[in-house]
Amino acid sequence: MATSHSNTDGWALRLSRSAAAQLAGLRLTPGVEIAEAEDALWLRGRERSETLDRLLEMVPAEKRYAWLANDRLRPTGSRLASESLPPASWQPLLRWAAVRLPVARLPGAVVSTAALRLERGFTPEVANASLVEQAIWTEWAFTASALRLARLRVAASSDGRCLVLGLPPPAIPSLPLVERQGVIVPAGQVWRPRVTSKVIRRLVGATDDDYVLWDVAGLRLLSAELFVPASRAGARALLENQSR
Repeated sequence: MATSHSNTDGWALRLSRSAAAQLAGLRLTPGVEIAEAEDALWLRGRERSETLDRLLEMVPAEKRYAWLANDRLRPTGSRLASESLPPASWQPLLRWAAVRLPVARLPGAVVSTAALRLERGFTPEVANASLVEQAIWTEWAFTASALRLARLRVAASSDGRCLVLGLPPPAIPSLPLVERQGVIVPAGQVWRPRVTSKVIRRLVGATDDDYVLWDVAGLRLLSAELFVPASRAGARALLENQSR
């Protein structure tokens, strides 16, 4: 006899530990929990939405399940709850991820890194990115319209800041930045020698979708997976993580 399925059934994923970096795009999604088992990582959640489903499809899971009552699991494509969640310590993904903006290791290729420098530019440019304190960002995001937020993407850092991309940037206290073909520098500054953005990106090993942040701390490679669409739900999750 077939088992009936509740509309409140959740979801669960099992994935290899080596796929941990692929979870960055989920970290600001409310209700997503993670646990570490001996040989795998597990994700679970009760909430569902079209946006979340699209994000979950991008995760390279080894197995996908419906999460039923009593922690029983029904494999995708099956009618039977044949497995169970492993006994493990669960925590919010945002807390577990503790995202950092890593300092890149620069290979000595194409151009000497010692020769690269930032200096004042003389051609005005419109800031299309900004570094914002997380508390300031979350307060603004709670009051901004959905249409306004939809134009922005954000990456949270464990140092208490957010890197926001998109136009127009929020009118809040921040460090204005300019993104030029994937390379992000403080507004009003240019790099010398005037090599192309492609050369800078090659130096840090950036893929076509990655970004390079270049400021007083040096050049840092930012994976595209760090950035998520700006939303009130994401800001709420970030605020909850700050309070822990």
